Amino acid sequence: MLSNILTRKQPSTLVCIQDSLEQSGLHLLRAFAQHAVDRKESHVHILCYEHPTIKMKTGLRNSSEDHVHFHDCFTDHRGWIDRLTVSQVICLIHEDTLPDVHVALPQLCHLATTTVKIGSHTQSSRGNPTASIIHKKQGGKILRQVEYYSIDADNRLKSEILTLVTPTVAGVNEDENQLPEDLTTFKLSLGQQEKEARSQLVLPYLRINSEKGGKVFYQPDAADDWDEEDPDDDLDI
Repeated sequence: MLSNILTRKQPSTLVCIQDSLEQSGLHLLRAFAQHAVDRKESHVHILCYEHPTIKMKTGLRNSSEDHVHFHDCFTDHRGWIDRLTVSQVICLIHEDTLPDVHVALPQLCHLATTTVKIGSHTQSSRGNPTASIIHKKQGGKILRQVEYYSIDADNRLKSEILTLVTPTVAGVNEDENQLPEDLTTFKLSLGQQEKEARSQLVLPYLRINSEKGGKVFYQPDAADDWDEEDPDDDLDI
């Protein structure tokens, strides 16, 4: 799914990448930016809040083209996008540095169409970082998937679905219902004839209904209007 979001096969207008001090998401952000540059979008705006623009320029191929714009948001507050029609917005959020992260982060994730939470490598990810993805499709369906990814020197993304590795416990291949014969001095299991006799045994507290059908017993109360005589007895039929 991560590759489909990057290549726009799964449309997403706002992608939030959540990283932490344990695992950075800068390489994934560069992969999104590199794909936008290679697609030759009409205008690609890269807003640098944390790193200088020269660091982002040197990390991207073909970053000197006219349609790629870098904005130093520390010193230059000009050059903002004046058009409301936006193809895609990618933002990198450091959840460790957010004040009131339990309030602000869910609100931002509610606005986002795609949320990618970066996690550290696990045994199943082959030493690669993991990405927990929540994607909201245009029809309202929500897709959830966990993948592990790697990014090469050319900022190309490669991702695979993460499958959990269940540890195998080596044990003795014996029947759990089989009891050892020398466990006690008396016999614990039942033979075939003993099992048949047990199944045919009728316990004293079990009632066997031999009659078929049902009966209705009714006892009239004192307030019931019950007439033993036939009201139509005087009719000549």
